Amino acid sequence: MAEALLRHYAPDSFDAHRAGLDPKPIHFLTHKVMAEIGIDTSKQNPKSVSTYLGKAAVRAAIMVCENAKNSCPTMFPFAGSTLY
Repeated sequence: MAEALLRHYAPDSFDAHRAGLDPKPIHFLTHKVMAEIGIDTSKQNPKSVSTYLGKAAVRAAIMVCENAKNSCPTMFPFAGSTLY
């Protein structure tokens, strides 16, 4: 949801990407809720954090769950900032 919201509301300010420690398919209710506010998430796919490591400069890494905060506090040491 966070990636879709950033892409929708601030496309010129952010190049948003989402990734997980253990990526799973996006829950169907997520697609439904986002569609209700006019945001299409049908083309979003689950990706692993390892997809992005060392491949691009990251200005900010945003952790949206406690598991990520505890499991990878230094996952993006090259990020300008890490937000939890």
